[in-house]
Amino acid sequence: MKKLLKQECHSIGIPKFNLKVKLTTFLFLVVLMQSQANSYSQNTKISLNLNDVTIQSVLDEIESKTKFKFFVDTDIIDLAKKVSVTEKEKRISNVLEKLFEGTNIVFKVVGKQIVLKPDPSKIITPQIPNNSKSEIELPQKTISGTVTDEENIPLSGASIVIKGSTTGVAADFDGNFSIQASMGDILDVSYIGYNSKEVKVTNQTELTIVLTASNELDEVVVVGYGSKKRTDITGSIASVSVEKEIGKRPVANINQMLQGNVANFNVSVGSNGGEPGAAVNLNIRGSGTLTGNGGQPYVLLDGLPIDVSDMNAINPYDVEDVTVLKDAAAAAIYGSRGAFGVILITTKKGKKGKVQVEYSNNVATSKPTNLPKIANSIEWAKAYNDGASNDGSAPVFTEDELQDILDYRAGVLTVDTAPAVGSDSWRTYHDGFADYNWYDVIFKDSAPRQQHRLSISGGGEKSKFYVSGNYFEQLGNMNFANEQYGRYNFTFNFETEATDWLKFDISTKYSLEEQRLPSGGFAGFNKDVLYHQIARMWPMMPLYYPDDPDRILNLDILRIRDSGHDIDITGNTILQGGVEIEPIENWITRVRYNYSVRNFKNERLELRNFIVQPSGRQQNIGHSLDEISRFFSERKTQVLNATSNYKLAVENHNIDVLVGAESRLTENIGLFGRGSQLITTNVPTLSTVVGDEVASDNLSHFATRGFFTSISYNYDEKYFVEGKIRIDESSYFSEGKRKGAFPGISAGYIISNEDFWSPLKNTVNYLKLRGSWGQLGNHDPDLANRFVELMGTGLSSYLINGVRPNIVTAPGLISPDLTWETVTSYNFGFDAALFNNKLNLSLEGFNRTTSDMIGPALALPTALGTAAPVENNAELETKGWEFSAKYQDNVGDFTYGIGVNIGDNQSKVTKYTNPTGILSTWYEGRKLGEIWGFETVGIFQSQEEADNAPDQSRYWSSWGAGDIQYADLDGNGAIEPGANTLEDHGDLKIIGNSTPRYNYGVNLSAGYKGFDLSVLIQGVAKRDIMFSNNTNLFWGYRGSFWQNSITKASLDYWTPENTDAYFPKPYINSQHSKNTRAQTRYLQDASYTRIKNIQLSYSFPSSITSKMGLSKFQLFFSGDNLVTWTKLNENFDPEATAGGFGGGKVYPLQKVLSLGVNIGI
Repeated sequence: MKKLLKQECHSIGIPKFNLKVKLTTFLFLVVLMQSQANSYSQNTKISLNLNDVTIQSVLDEIESKTKFKFFVDTDIIDLAKKVSVTEKEKRISNVLEKLFEGTNIVFKVVGKQIVLKPDPSKIITPQIPNNSKSEIELPQKTISGTVTDEENIPLSGASIVIKGSTTGVAADFDGNFSIQASMGDILDVSYIGYNSKEVKVTNQTELTIVLTASNELDEVVVVGYGSKKRTDITGSIASVSVEKEIGKRPVANINQMLQGNVANFNVSVGSNGGEPGAAVNLNIRGSGTLTGNGGQPYVLLDGLPIDVSDMNAINPYDVEDVTVLKDAAAAAIYGSRGAFGVILITTKKGKKGKVQVEYSNNVATSKPTNLPKIANSIEWAKAYNDGASNDGSAPVFTEDELQDILDYRAGVLTVDTAPAVGSDSWRTYHDGFADYNWYDVIFKDSAPRQQHRLSISGGGEKSKFYVSGNYFEQLGNMNFANEQYGRYNFTFNFETEATDWLKFDISTKYSLEEQRLPSGGFAGFNKDVLYHQIARMWPMMPLYYPDDPDRILNLDILRIRDSGHDIDITGNTILQGGVEIEPIENWITRVRYNYSVRNFKNERLELRNFIVQPSGRQQNIGHSLDEISRFFSERKTQVLNATSNYKLAVENHNIDVLVGAESRLTENIGLFGRGSQLITTNVPTLSTVVGDEVASDNLSHFATRGFFTSISYNYDEKYFVEGKIRIDESSYFSEGKRKGAFPGISAGYIISNEDFWSPLKNTVNYLKLRGSWGQLGNHDPDLANRFVELMGTGLSSYLINGVRPNIVTAPGLISPDLTWETVTSYNFGFDAALFNNKLNLSLEGFNRTTSDMIGPALALPTALGTAAPVENNAELETKGWEFSAKYQDNVGDFTYGIGVNIGDNQSKVTKYTNPTGILSTWYEGRKLGEIWGFETVGIFQSQEEADNAPDQSRYWSSWGAGDIQYADLDGNGAIEPGANTLEDHGDLKIIGNSTPRYNYGVNLSAGYKGFDLSVLIQGVAKRDIMFSNNTNLFWGYRGSFWQNSITKASLDYWTPENTDAYFPKPYINSQHSKNTRAQTRYLQDASYTRIKNIQLSYSFPSSITSKMGLSKFQLFFSGDNLVTWTKLNENFDPEATAGGFGGGKVYPLQKVLSLGVNIGI
């Protein structure tokens, strides 16, 4: 090669020539060879695939593949500059134009010789010599210009920022701007609702910058087995871009991210409350069925089906976006599994470009959002005495015992307890005198949690990868308990393009969760009993022994601490691989194999637990025996699917056809063992027990197979129609009933694309009307055993010689007509974008009917000898609507936005076998959540009022001042429920509904020069709760001496001195029930508004991060569940009103404060 380079940067020793010599030589060669070589440069094409190499390497590669020779002025051209070139069969002129794009280097091709030289007409940016480390400060000049949209309308407030700095200006009212910049600077021009543009500063000083409108409706959304532009979607679909919409909000799981961000995506707290690692309940658009799991959505992680509970195991920071398919037309491609909505979770993939390394962490502290306010010891004692007095019983606390309580509170008594009189025990209940608020004692004000994440991603022209690891740890809020939750995640996604028509991808995900909780403490109970015990702990119970103030005496605290543990360990391994073939343009065939293994292990240790009574006698207050039990299970799932998709565009006609098939096999195996009388609790294994041992196992599997197709058509981007059908077969059903066909159809009309819309286009930029219909089946795993005859197994009663042999029981009767539940839905709505796409709106209504639900069996003669089989004889209808709006704008450097979503749904039974109309079960016309009760007149203020009121003796024989008066609605002079039927319900009426109505979320955001603030407000606008008469945290009393919870709120009860009280007079005995029947006076308003999250962050400018060797450095503060507004009784959190042992007896939800950092390299 005849390359003339500087001698000091070339290793082969070619001498240095000046420019005149080079050009003279060149002219001589041109004259000599022009006649033979003119056509060579026009006919020769070259292919290159070079990544991150020097310009010199590119020129060498060209010379090696062609007959071209380069002549180079190395005083001007930096041949050591790194570039990447990928060209296929391109002329040399095209290759060089791209290679030197953006520089002042020009080339001239004459025959087989190419001269590279500077163009004097172009401004030359001063070059820094390769071996120089000094910086050259370039002079600045004033750059003026105008920013407009495509219709030449000025964009007032557009942001113009010099990339990599904090220097920036905002366009004025007419879109004009002026900024000081240097040659080579990049101006980053942006405006809310428009695509950003980068403009390089050259020799121009006047710029006209045109931004094109962006529209989130044009975003590509993941749908079933593929993706679509949002404008092409005609079904009901919501999507959340996690990075864009939610950012780096520190959350424990993906459900927390989604709550309040998707209309009618309903998240509710279960009986586990806010325990470390607790899962939540989900539904989309309300309850869908009266059977099974009530209509849970179908969840897929990168195409692999997972349980709703398994969403807890997903690292939320690995998630790219989440798509929610709400109606049957959108979900029809998933057939019987998509009846109640589909959640598609897509994880992050690698992106082309240099390797990106990101690290983020957050450390947090949590405390309960709300704890019951328990009465102090003297208030408790007086309330007990009042209740006993109303019963006609003797006082529970004597005057001497009341004085002891007062002395302890005054500091006269300095120990928590003393030996009881007349028994070998400690003074603890009615003879106790301490004063503790046990909620404050047991629950901490602060419990730490932490999360760390590291990800590496990148890729070249052909291959991309993403790999991440995550660790999350949450310590519990209970003192004295070893409780915690930990999760490890690993994700690896890899994609490669073997050829232009062949691609491969593989993915590996692994998660390991460990949850540790107390065992429950005594009598074989699980941990739920602890929350019940805390609620009914008397404040005068002692905490410490009197002779040792550091030694715990309290029974329930010892049970929390020393009676064993319950440990769940769950491991999920997912392997996925796929191939994509595109033999001709727009015809893509994909084959994907998914394999997952879920391993679960439970270890339950139940221990005896002893206190020492005054005599020195040890008393077991824990479990009856030292026992160990272990349960192991494994679930393997294999899913193979193949799809073929062809897209055809002919003029204004656009057709998209998809066909596919999918098969799934799930296999379950489990093994359980339990042994009692451990010889040592230090090694709790089945091998170290000497008592009874029990072992059992289980084995099951199911398989499904489906074939599906989808055809969509649109004409001129105005008129859209799409049809889908899936044929599913399931082993859940008996032969002849296994197959079902599930169709869906939808249509849309983008009216804003019509010519007649032009006058409105500048205001209403986009308007689409859409509607859909679909009919799906309910493939609920909880219903699996109802469709086939299964024999039971187990142990018989004790027979000869105390032996319990294994037995097999006959199966129950199965109706030969039992088949799929069918879910039919209609959906109508519109989508709109206004004011240059700053405001996006969506409104829709829906109707979903679940027919052929499994209902009660028909009454058959007892001569049948077994239970009658259930039948498909019930129907449920759900109606609702949802609305969402999002507005984004900016004023100069200040950006702001607001998003609102709200949804409502109500379900009603439209068919059910209940010939008598009894109110204690479902009946036609009954709405889910209906509360029947009495209308309250008030509280009797005298015996005379009670004597002259309608007869209430059905509920108790005596009534008087301080008792509740119920309304005689049927006018028969007596308070009673009639026959408790629809036809005759006496004085009962519908007083409320417990279904959450009008679930809403409000997202507020603002940003200014690196600072970003976001606020999520979430709530429920309407919900009623009627606490049952045994909810002692509400009433204070429960009609049992040992089951009461005297709270501050419950002290407002009627006495002759407090006649304007909220609660009636209390009773210790079962007379309590007469005043606490379901009624209007005590119906609770459980609606609420909660600041679910606030996050403030600051991102350092690139001018600083680049000096630190970083691409990103962000600090943030975040707070969850900070403030709640509700009218609900103060002892309850409106999101956690349930409980395994009664309302409110649940682990409290958490208020969390976090600090964290996000770093990019």
